Formats: sequence, C-alpha cells, structure tokens
Amino acid sequence: MDKPIENKWFEGVDSLRFILATIVLLSHFFASETDLLNNFTNKSVKMIAYALHYIFNGTAAVIAFFVISGFVIHVSNKRISNIKKFFFRRYLRILGPLSIISAIGILFHHPEKGVVWSLICELAYYSIYPVLIRLKISWERKFLISLAIATLVILIGAKHEFTAFIYQDKNVFHGYYWQLGPFVTWIIGLPCWLLGVIIAEKINIYQNVSLQKLVIMRCIVFATSILLNVLKMEFYLSFVLSMNLFAVLIYYWVLFEVVYFKKNQANHFLEYFGKSSYSLYIVHPVAFIILQLVFRLRSYTILPYLFFIILIAHLFYLVVEYPLHKLAKKIQF
Repeated sequence: MDKPIENKWFEGVDSLRFILATIVLLSHFFASETDLLNNFTNKSVKMIAYALHYIFNGTAAVIAFFVISGFVIHVSNKRISNIKKFFFRRYLRILGPLSIISAIGILFHHPEKGVVWSLICELAYYSIYPVLIRLKISWERKFLISLAIATLVILIGAKHEFTAFIYQDKNVFHGYYWQLGPFVTWIIGLPCWLLGVIIAEKINIYQNVSLQKLVIMRCIVFATSILLNVLKMEFYLSFVLSMNLFAVLIYYWVLFEVVYFKKNQANHFLEYFGKSSYSLYIVHPVAFIILQLVFRLRSYTILPYLFFIILIAHLFYLVVEYPLHKLAKKIQF
C-alpha cells in the first residue's frame, strides 16, 4: 500500500490547477496563430484582445503544472510497495481520458494534439519516479543533475535559439518549449517536476505564510510570465531558454500557496472546478472547435465561449475522468 506523507489532501492545489488550466485555455483563445483576433472588427476590442494575447502565458502555466505534479506525486508516495498499482493508476488517469478525447478529436483533425506533449512528459516522470526514489542521493542533488543534463540538451539541441536572441534573428527562431519533441522535452522539463518533489520534502518545515506575502508572490509570478511572453514575441527569447529559470520562481510560489492553505480555507468554487482541471486542459481545444460550429466568436460571445468550454470540460470530467479515477482505486493487484 502506498504510504502517504500526510493523511489529508492539501487544500488549494485544485484551485491552482483550475487557474492554470484556464490560463492555458485563454492563451490558446487569444493566440494570434488562430487568426481569431481578426474576428474582432472594433479597434478598441481588438487592442484589448491583443493585450490579452500577451497577458496569458500558457507555457508558463504548464511549467507550473509540472511543479505541482511533482509535489502531488511525492506527497502521496514516499515509498511505493506495489509498483504495478502505482503505474496502473497513473497511466489510466492520463491515458483513459486522453484516449476518449482523441477519439472525438478524429472528427476535427485532432486539435487536442497541441497539449499532448506535456502529457508525454508527465508519463515519463511517472515512469522514472520509482527509480528516482531508490537513488541514494538527495532530491536537491537529483534536481541539480537533471538541470545540468537539461541545460546540456538545450545547448546542443536549441543552439539556434541563442543565435535568434543574441542577433535578433527571427529566421532561426522557434520559441516553443517543446520544439525538440516530447521525447526530448521531458528531459528539459524534469528539473521543473523535481522542484515539486522538493516542495513535498520540505512542506512540514514551513509553518506559515502571510496573505500579504502570498499576494506579492502571485503578482511577481504573473508579471514575470507576462514579461517572458513579451520577450518571446518581441525579442526572440525562446521559452526553451527562459522557462527552466522561471520554474525556480514557480517553486517558491507553489510552496507559499501550499503552506498558506494548510491553515486557511480555499475558495469552494475553485476547488470544485479544480477537480476537472485535467479535463479542461485536454478538452478545451475540441470544445472550442465544436462551439465555432454552433455560433461564431465575437466580442460579445467571448464570455459564453469560456462558460461553455468550462461546462463541457466539467461534464467530461463527470462522465469520463471521475469514473476512471474510481476504477483506478477499485482495481486490486
């Protein structure tokens, strides 16, 4: 039986997941690559839409997901006595809902493919986690080793991004964190995931974080995510160069959040819909396409779009994801 570090679930984690999944949704919603911004004919509305395009950094949200994932996995599994059960539960929770949405995505040319890279990374982290537990070195040292390897991979595989930034050369610029493919990107993202594991190791050391300190940290993280978006879009600073450094800031933010909500109650609405954050993450590209078949995107339909996407994702959670969670817990090995 997996032995938990703590007997209770950490309140506030689901709220963070919901907010992060919504940021990913909004980043795709206002992405210039979709040409959706051209649907806004009013100049004022279009200016706001372009501002939102810079404000919502979906890749930064995914990096935060990696950190939170490492925390959740390690805070629940300090020792794994039944490795078959561990793998079955982890893989089913990821691949079960993903296989269903991928089957639906066939009808719409697989818009969900844009988020699959991060899920392949997650599966890689679940796969190597039992091995990492058995390594007789500290998690801090494992993080430093993984960071060194990730940096070497970036230096070799994404050297063109250094050229693009130094010489402001858009011709060799890619910009994406996952540009080397998911089967290499998991190596680049592993230090971010291990930062979450370190939070789980240290969570009982910290007893209190003030609301003021937490709010300041939230503002710093959000402002930095916007800055990195601007640097990528306007100055060719690739996410593959910036996001692992940003993950250190995410580490302190997530640590502050978890410690704060050890003694304070999270928002019930965010906690409830946070349960369906994974569904929102994988469903929103398909839901967006479906909604476009029903009614067109206009400035006055933005909020209905967001409402229905979140609703569709939550229904998917209730019908598909949650039953699979229950199944994963029931099956014995």
